[in-house]
Amino acid sequence: LEESQKLHEAKTQELSEMIKVNDDAKSKVSKIEAEKVLLKSQLDESEKLNDLKTQEFLEITKANDEAKLRVIEIEAEKVVLKSQLDESKKLNDSLKIKNEAENSYWKNSADIDLKEQLRIHTEDKAKICEVHEAAVKELQDSLKLAKKKKN
Repeated sequence: LEESQKLHEAKTQELSEMIKVNDDAKSKVSKIEAEKVLLKSQLDESEKLNDLKTQEFLEITKANDEAKLRVIEIEAEKVVLKSQLDESKKLNDSLKIKNEAENSYWKNSADIDLKEQLRIHTEDKAKICEVHEAAVKELQDSLKLAKKKKN
């Protein structure tokens, strides 16, 4: 009986130790479950933040792509405007040369007209002088004749 009692005490002791180990294990499991809940909560928050950052990145990428397209459009417009400016400069240079040629033509034409008018004026003056001299001579001759007739 004594042996049975010792065996019973040993088994009770063993059971008590097993209960203690089991309680420790349950406590560790509870701590791990609590940590699991916390980590799950942190993971959820991290995923939400990641989704927000991904959305923000997509919006920034879209805005960047739109800006790149606008830059391409502006560069194309710049090329067109440069071409128009070059054409305008060529036309302006051409018109400037044409105007200079016309001005030169009209200046030369005016010089020629003035020279021609001066030549005609000089000839007219010479004819007037000749007519005047002839008229003076004729008048002198008439006066001489009239004097002779009087005498």
